[in-house]
Amino acid sequence: MIKNILLDIVIGAIMVLIIMFAFFEGDFSFLNDNLQNTIFIVGIILTSAGLLTATGASRIFRGVGFVFKRMFTRKVDGLSYYEYLLMKDDKRERYQGLPLLIVGIAFVILSLFLYQ
Repeated sequence: MIKNILLDIVIGAIMVLIIMFAFFEGDFSFLNDNLQNTIFIVGIILTSAGLLTATGASRIFRGVGFVFKRMFTRKVDGLSYYEYLLMKDDKRERYQGLPLLIVGIAFVILSLFLYQ
């Protein structure tokens, strides 16, 4: 879990750098304001993705995945939707979003500290 948290921190930092260079075009005259806003945006994005994954709400999209697999591949020919759901593994998905949620909340808190 520590490895996943560190990986999420690195991914978040890369997202901050990309947004800083893409939207502010190297103009760092208001560095503290821009940095605070960018960290807050990345924190909200990471928190939303982590919350979606940690609560298991991503299972909503399994129906869409089943329809696309049924239309474009032959992997699910002859399977009902219930049988398709039995093939899926839920254990990996549950704990995968927790580090992302923690890092997202940490980014939001960091941006609030930079505001003051």
